Amino acid sequence: MNKERLIYIAALALLFLGVFCVYNFYFAAKLERYAQHKELLESLRSSDSKLKAAFGPADPDDVIREHDGKEQVWKEAILARVPFFSDDEWRAHEKPPEDVFILQFWYGDESRKVVEALWEKAQRKYGAQVYQRMPEGFPGSVQAMLGVAYSEAWQGRNITAEMVNAQLEQLHFGVSAIEFLMDNKALQISRVSVEDIGGAGFIAKDVNYTRLGLSFMMEMKDLVGFLEKMRLEDSYFSVQGMRISHPYILARYEPQLQVDMYLIRTKAAEGFSVDGGGSGGGGAASTAEAFGSSFGTTSLRGGARLGGGAAGRREELAGAATREKKTGAAKAWKWFKRNVLFTNK
Repeated sequence: MNKERLIYIAALALLFLGVFCVYNFYFAAKLERYAQHKELLESLRSSDSKLKAAFGPADPDDVIREHDGKEQVWKEAILARVPFFSDDEWRAHEKPPEDVFILQFWYGDESRKVVEALWEKAQRKYGAQVYQRMPEGFPGSVQAMLGVAYSEAWQGRNITAEMVNAQLEQLHFGVSAIEFLMDNKALQISRVSVEDIGGAGFIAKDVNYTRLGLSFMMEMKDLVGFLEKMRLEDSYFSVQGMRISHPYILARYEPQLQVDMYLIRTKAAEGFSVDGGGSGGGGAASTAEAFGSSFGTTSLRGGARLGGGAAGRREELAGAATREKKTGAAKAWKWFKRNVLFTNK
């Protein structure tokens, strides 16, 4: 009797052990996943009901398709306008060859070639009065005035191609500014300084700015033509500040004005893309909106500067932005991203 009872108890224990193992190692995990899925289902149902109650039974695919269509308009606007914010023609320079033995000597020769070419152009422009018309100490002082290192100052240093390219770029930029004044009939050039001020936020974070400090003399009619020419250029020029004086007011000849100004030039930041991949990291729509709002606000550029087509495009984009704010689909998409996708991008 005791033996049969023990066998019965052992069989019962094995049965309970088997049921426990099956539940613990199989059904428990299934039930836990079921509870999670049920909670997710309730959350999705709640979000779906709120979305439909707030914005009606709009198809999410239609909302996404409409959003992508509007985003493409902004990207096209950026691609069309980025070339306007470029000063590459002033920065172009000879790159150091890879097989050069000593970069310092190559840089010294190259920088002297640039200064000598400027000196020859100034001689042709001003003739015997070149020393009176150009900055004091010209041409030897050009690099110092522009903040560009002389090759002799790099004695004993480890010179890299990046250092050489940066200095040559700044030298060419400053020399281009001097030539720009000469080509626009400056009677005397006293000072030209170059300062990179980065993304100062005048237009957008994806645009870098370079400020030129200019001091020169120019006749009144030529100064008006100079300002008008900058306004009509195919790239960005902006006078940040300007002071004009006429020291020889009793002279009988055409007024020769002493002009001091800060001139701003721009270029798109390195790595900039229509997807907001520039230094500011802003989205394409926000960058395009910032670009669009800047046109016509600069003192030297009129609202129709880029021609009727570009002006019409600006008005069209502004209207599209206004319509986007007013449509329920845009609001639905914004709410869907924030409450369902949990993102503000």
